Amino acid sequence: MALNAVGGVLWTHEFDASLREPSPEEASWRTQIVDVDGDGVPEILVIATSEREYLSTSDQLFCFSYWGKTLWRYEPRTDVEFGTPGMKGPWKFEDVIVVPGRRVHSVWVAVVHAVWWPSFVVRLSGTGTAKPVFANPGNIRSLRRIEIRSATYILAAGVNNGYRRAFIAMLAENASPAKSPEAIEPAYQCVLGCPSGRPYRYILLPQSEVGAAMYPYSIAEKILARPGGLTVQTMEVPAGDLRPGGRPGAFFYFSNDLQPESVTYADGYRQLHESLEKRGRLAHRFKDCPEQKNPAILDVCDENGHWTRVAVPRVPAS
Repeated sequence: MALNAVGGVLWTHEFDASLREPSPEEASWRTQIVDVDGDGVPEILVIATSEREYLSTSDQLFCFSYWGKTLWRYEPRTDVEFGTPGMKGPWKFEDVIVVPGRRVHSVWVAVVHAVWWPSFVVRLSGTGTAKPVFANPGNIRSLRRIEIRSATYILAAGVNNGYRRAFIAMLAENASPAKSPEAIEPAYQCVLGCPSGRPYRYILLPQSEVGAAMYPYSIAEKILARPGGLTVQTMEVPAGDLRPGGRPGAFFYFSNDLQPESVTYADGYRQLHESLEKRGRLAHRFKDCPEQKNPAILDVCDENGHWTRVAVPRVPAS
């Protein structure tokens, strides 16, 4: 339902099933009002998540005209397959961003399997034509656009299950479709319909020892802008396994061109460390923690497939 400034109904659209109400955190990207096709009149982008049985249907992205006409819709599909069979959907959206062009915009969507780990990024034209641009063996949680020396890049952050580590990828806006660097384990290798390109940069983030004592991997959840750079926030402890002291995460600080600078941990980290000490999950006290006294190591893969290791300081949480 579209309303005017005084609450009058401008137009309505009826879906074929009841929709799930998005959380406040999701609402900002699940409904966007933007001039996608460059005609000077804004369109309305809406992600529809059905309240039907969770595994019976995929999310859909609708593009409505200013006056409520359905211009196009996109339902995720992919021909990409990984080494684990039977993962062809249904699909859910994790993030949507609109990338400005010279006249028309493009819409970039992060799509994840509703249950398992495959994910991909798709670029939609102003008329809804879909082009897959990135495949990853692990959920993608966040997208962000950046500009470096007049070139545009799209950042994607999440987890790579093959490496069991959080990641952030840097995709050139007009580059060929790419896939993540592959780990040795066959289950997570791309085997069919795989893009041939590589991301401009692909960075694996280390998991803390606290996180490793509780969960197989950390997940990069958000890419945040800050004065002079970017911050990637990771989840170290799963939402269903909260402990006294909160839900500690890590904050990886990068320059504006995605050069690693430092890492710090949220203020619940020490309490959780001490809790794990008491339960015998960690064999040293927090004040003697060797991890806090040594740099964090990030692994960076460039567009030619070459890996380098980058050490950054760990900064105590304020």
